[in-house]
Amino acid sequence: MIRDVVIVVGYLMISFFTGERVPVRPSYLGKSSTVLQLACVIAVLARAGNAWPFYFNALLIVTVAVTAASFVHYMYRGLVWLRSREPEMFAKGS
Repeated sequence: MIRDVVIVVGYLMISFFTGERVPVRPSYLGKSSTVLQLACVIAVLARAGNAWPFYFNALLIVTVAVTAASFVHYMYRGLVWLRSREPEMFAKGS
């Protein structure tokens, strides 16, 4: 959830400072992250009250790793896009 909040706040900040709308396209890492997070929720709900199956820890580790990778990837894409623009407040002559 923190990843999504940071991505939305970053988008809003970039839009505010550049005065442009940033093109938003989901990545395969982001989609994979969402699928894995949903798999974790389903696994928890399916095993509520029972012992954790042996594969659940592996699922959690993979989910965290892919979510972190997608966060870094989205941040990288945002910074690359921002670097190609000059925010209005930093424009020369203002």
